[in-house]
Amino acid sequence: FVVFDEVHYMRDLTRGVVWEEAIILLPEKIGLVFLSATLSNANQFADWIAQLKSVPCHVVSTEYRPTPLIHYAFPMCGGGLHLIKDEKGIFKSRNFQNAQKEMKTSQKSARYVGVSQDLGKVIKQVASTAWLPAIIFCFSRRECEGVALYLSAKNKYTSKDEQDSIAEVYENAMLGLSEEDRQLEQVTKMLPLLSSGIGVHHSGLLPIVKEIVELLFQENLIKILIATETFAMGINMPARTVVFASLTKFDGVSNRVLKSGEYIQMSGRAGRRGIDDQGFCIFLLDDSVSEEECQQLLTGKPMPLISTFRLTYNMLLNLLRVETINAENIVLKSFHAFQQRVESKESEKALSELEASRKEVDEKHDVDAVLYVDLCTKKEELEKKMTQFALTTCDLLPFLQPGRLIHVGSMDTPNYWGWGVLINFQRRYVQSDIFI
Repeated sequence: FVVFDEVHYMRDLTRGVVWEEAIILLPEKIGLVFLSATLSNANQFADWIAQLKSVPCHVVSTEYRPTPLIHYAFPMCGGGLHLIKDEKGIFKSRNFQNAQKEMKTSQKSARYVGVSQDLGKVIKQVASTAWLPAIIFCFSRRECEGVALYLSAKNKYTSKDEQDSIAEVYENAMLGLSEEDRQLEQVTKMLPLLSSGIGVHHSGLLPIVKEIVELLFQENLIKILIATETFAMGINMPARTVVFASLTKFDGVSNRVLKSGEYIQMSGRAGRRGIDDQGFCIFLLDDSVSEEECQQLLTGKPMPLISTFRLTYNMLLNLLRVETINAENIVLKSFHAFQQRVESKESEKALSELEASRKEVDEKHDVDAVLYVDLCTKKEELEKKMTQFALTTCDLLPFLQPGRLIHVGSMDTPNYWGWGVLINFQRRYVQSDIFI
């Protein structure tokens, strides 16, 4: 068997094509298992797999969550949490509006220092209500490290025994590095953070450092983990609370609000099965997210998996080693081609239904339509004659007085110049198509 965890990663523009290529090129005798929490078109994906491998593909899905989630908003510069979505999935519109009002009021009266200050307030409340351990998701590596340094300077979240255990594990692990690598800044500065019960996890860290952070977090020696979005992909390390530093992120093109699937993926790390009765999600609220966007984010369904398949140079080189398949075959077998065929069939079906509806229109309706068009034509001709009669010189001259409002246009074309004020006029016997 081959297990594809987080199979919705196939929608990634740069690396999703590799997943799709691997699925296509795997021999049919190898069993496949696909896991995902944000695959809204699972049945369509299963149909493609069944057609591709010529075997049944069973879909096992559930919307039941053993540990329910409760979602809170913390307004920027605010001082408290606002319940936005309860464990039953009900969105609290009035609470969201109150959070917005508090944010606007606080921003006028308080001096804003930065996201770290608000996260410090959130963690203080989380720690006081025994909601630790917590994961804070930031969308930049620099912000992760800045928040970690700010929180470590404010408080320590570990006991003396825990600090000794952290130091022992970390120092023993670092013995595997060369003397030069042990002097790297990220290596020397990580231990003080870990001793405070705070960890950092992002792609810029050395693999051994990330492994130690993950190990300590699993052993509950790290109480607060500041991580990027990648920590929510394929790493089964839940916490009791998840905190979002923002509901917007830069996707390489522009800053945008998180998609529902992305929020579900990260918020799903809150609530440990068999340990916590409830999981808690807290997000910092600013004016970049409207109530409608927030409601869609928290209650909407994830986007369907749309294939990003394309031929790449690396794929063509790999195909040179496979005699049983060529580039044309792999394109035809792709999920992208499958979705195009499905969409084409749906379009053909819709077209057939429209044609059938058109044929059902009886002749009486055709006669009524012709009669209606004829009446409209006669109406336009009569209106034109009335206009010509009203604009004859003998009828028009008494009204041409300075100061009168006039509407200027053409009788034969739909061009209109709009309203104007008559300042003066002179009689000229010149034929023109301009009427007043």
